[in-house]
Amino acid sequence: MPLASMLNANPENPYLAASAALRSEYERLAESNRTLRYGLIATATALTFTSALCLYLARKPHVLPYVVEFDKAGEVLGVAQPFAAGQRVSEAVIRFELARFITDARSVLADGAAEKAALHRVYDMARGAAATTLPEWYRKHPPFEIAAKETIQAEVGSVLREPNGVYEVRWTETARDLNGDALSTTHWRALLAVQLEAPDPDKLLSNPIGLYVTEIDWSEEQAS
Repeated sequence: MPLASMLNANPENPYLAASAALRSEYERLAESNRTLRYGLIATATALTFTSALCLYLARKPHVLPYVVEFDKAGEVLGVAQPFAAGQRVSEAVIRFELARFITDARSVLADGAAEKAALHRVYDMARGAAATTLPEWYRKHPPFEIAAKETIQAEVGSVLREPNGVYEVRWTETARDLNGDALSTTHWRALLAVQLEAPDPDKLLSNPIGLYVTEIDWSEEQAS
C-alpha cells in the first residue's frame, strides 16, 4: 500500500500528530516574538518621547518672580504676583525696580561675589545708550579697585515719573573706610529713560518684569 494511503488511512498517525504539534508550537513562538518585538518598539518610542519631554521641561524656567515693595521702616507695602506676558506692570513696581537698579549700579560692596551679582543685575537691565554709559563709568570708577580702599552705600530717596515718561531718581551715597567709619556723603540725581518688554525667561531673577534702562544721565548735586 502506498505511504500516502497508509497515512490517510490512519488519522492518528503519531508522526503527523508530532509534526502538527511542532508546527503549532513554532507558530506560537513566532507570534510571541512578533508581540515582544512590537512591545519593545512601543517601549522605545515611549522612552524617547518621555526623554524629549523631560528635556524640554527641564529647559523651561521654573522660577516665579515676585516683587515686594517695602517702606523705609522695612514694612511690606505690597506684593506683586508673578508676571505673565502682556500683564500690565504698576508704577510702584517700576519705581521699585529702578531704585534697585541705581542701588546696584552705584553701591560698592566689600564682598566681591555680591558686587559681581549686583553688576550682573545692572547689565541685564541696561541696553542702548545705557549699555555704553555704564562701562565708561566703571572704567573711570572701577568698583573692585575702590572696594580695596572703601565701600559705598547708595540709598535711594525718591523715584518720580516725569510727564515725558523719563524717571527722576535721587539718592545719597555714603563712603566708608574698611573699618566702617563714614568718610563722606554725597547726593545724586539721575534721569532714566526706560523700555518695558515681555520678561526674558533667561533673566527672570535679574530682570523679572522686563524693564530696561535705555538712557542714563546722572550727576552729583551740589550743596546750595
